[in-house]
Amino acid sequence: MVDAPPSLIDHYFLKPFQLIDLGQIDDETLKQHAWSGVIEFALKHIFARDILAWLKDIADTLHQLDNTGGLDFIAIVLQCLLERGELSDKEAFLS
Repeated sequence: MVDAPPSLIDHYFLKPFQLIDLGQIDDETLKQHAWSGVIEFALKHIFARDILAWLKDIADTLHQLDNTGGLDFIAIVLQCLLERGELSDKEAFLS
């Protein structure tokens, strides 16, 4: 039924978990959690009418991640946003 190592199934499958409503968390709070905050921020705003404004808001955090070896991580997040998010100006996003 589930294709995963038995130890993971025993530990996680059908166990209680905590669901986080990112919409209830202030953006400033999300920005304090550099790595997870970027993912949380992207998930929170992925369906905004224009994701570019939100990206500008976390540009400093993305720069910090880049300085700590997070370039691949940033690329994955930006690719997801480009593929799924709404952008008014894709050229501005890519520059």
